[in-house]
Amino acid sequence: MEEKANTAELYQKLNERVGKVILGKEDTVRNVLCALFSGGHILLEDVPGTGKTSLVRALAAALGGACKRVQFTPDLLPLLHLGWRAESPSIPISRPSDG
Repeated sequence: MEEKANTAELYQKLNERVGKVILGKEDTVRNVLCALFSGGHILLEDVPGTGKTSLVRALAAALGGACKRVQFTPDLLPLLHLGWRAESPSIPISRPSDG
């Protein structure tokens, strides 16, 4: 039961800290924190200038971590940034390569 209380307290603290920086995006902050606590992933998509990067930076600062940003455009695939590519469509094995 104590672990639940600690998790709820941590959630509340993070929500307050991020909420001081990100205004009017309570649902988005809640969803990002839920993904964080559940060990999931989240893809933030929105029009430019809506605070996506600021949200991630605020969360990283609240956790004492660092933040790096990757900008995707329609002509780029996430695969290009990860550095993996398939050698041949007939061979399902991939090898690391410079991204």
